[in-house]
Amino acid sequence: MDILLKSIGDTVLNVTDFILELSLDSIISRFISSDRIFKNIKYTDLEKISNIQNKQKGTILISNHSCNFDYAIVNKIIPCYCVAAIPEYIRNKIKDKKLFDMYKIICYDYSKESAEYVKDKILELISEGKNVLVFPEGSLVRIKSRDEELLKPFKKGLFRLAYDNNICILPISQYHYHNDNINYFDTHIPDMILEIPLIDSSIDNLNVDVQVLNLIDPSEKDFEEFYSLCFKSVYENLNNFKV
Repeated sequence: MDILLKSIGDTVLNVTDFILELSLDSIISRFISSDRIFKNIKYTDLEKISNIQNKQKGTILISNHSCNFDYAIVNKIIPCYCVAAIPEYIRNKIKDKKLFDMYKIICYDYSKESAEYVKDKILELISEGKNVLVFPEGSLVRIKSRDEELLKPFKKGLFRLAYDNNICILPISQYHYHNDNINYFDTHIPDMILEIPLIDSSIDNLNVDVQVLNLIDPSEKDFEEFYSLCFKSVYENLNNFKV
């Protein structure tokens, strides 16, 4: 009887894990590829994307980060991989390789080993002519917090990597308008799973101005000038929308 009960218990756990993985897959897919995201997204200066096309090397894309739809918003106009800090409880259910192969997500966890992995992955993809999106603020910044600090200082490691390897950076600004009807899900994944119906309402009410900025080439610049120019371009554009 004990063996039978254990077998039943193991089966229930396996089924539960399978259902959870399917739920997570569904949510991730929706955040990355749902066409409904783009109903109220306004894109401008898309012609500047031509500056990175037909290049042998890929380009690093940078953007401010205000909600979990930001990767989808950029990926819509420029196919790219994305560096993202994925919570451990998700990575325990959906392995890093699957997140990379299926969703083009490069996972990191803030450890030194993870930083080296991300660095190597970016260089590998860039050398293959692929584009990689990074949010250099280092974390998601809630919409209401933008009133206090429009743009957090960028982490310099990414820009040092680009500078040392002569990789161009294409900045993109995303100005998210305040809307009390939007749930941006800047909380934890378990809350999102419990509020799946709200994902659809958030998508329908998402209102963002997206602007592609000028390509920044690290050659013929010193590092600090390169770094400052990348930050300044995004900051000034957000400030223009805010005014």
